Amino acid sequence: MRRRLIRTAAGTTEIGESWRAYLDRSLQRILIRLCERQEHATVSRVTGKRGRQMISRFPEIEPSRVYDAGFWETETYCSIRPWYEMVFSLALSQASEAGFVQPDDPVIDIPIERGSRELARRLSRAIQGRLQRALQSAASAATTDLAPSVAAVFQEPNWVLGTARLEAARACARATLLMKGLTHTPDPETVTDASDREGAMGGG
Repeated sequence: MRRRLIRTAAGTTEIGESWRAYLDRSLQRILIRLCERQEHATVSRVTGKRGRQMISRFPEIEPSRVYDAGFWETETYCSIRPWYEMVFSLALSQASEAGFVQPDDPVIDIPIERGSRELARRLSRAIQGRLQRALQSAASAATTDLAPSVAAVFQEPNWVLGTARLEAARACARATLLMKGLTHTPDPETVTDASDREGAMGGG
């Protein structure tokens, strides 16, 4: 996949607006699908035995009974890592074309892995916090039908759009910065001056 993307973007020196818009939309679709999966799984739990047990313990709430943050962090990571792969492959196409770095170079894997892990952690914790607030509100109101409140946690299009837009900009900036660092070559005059100084020092 990485080699194919690099060939597609060959000659690119940075991620332009059209690519940014595409990456933004791609991440939005990924996050929407994730939210739909999480909503289905969490509502199913909250309307089942676990939800009834939680209601019986109100005002005490235990979000972990209906939402496994660790599981969803892993699922989120698996879903968004290919997206990060795409971002960095596009940005590094020029570096690869110029021979500064190979597509399978570990230097590319490090920021991809770090970015994917960080975003997955932030998203799962954000949803966990939103769910906790929704359950607390339901407990305060002594609500026995938790499904609408829980479903609403995952039905925030503005949150998804904002997250995707911010992360696309952040990831593109990181990838472009890395690419520029890999393709940077010293000024020939600077190299010549340094060589001359070294020669003079050695001759003395």
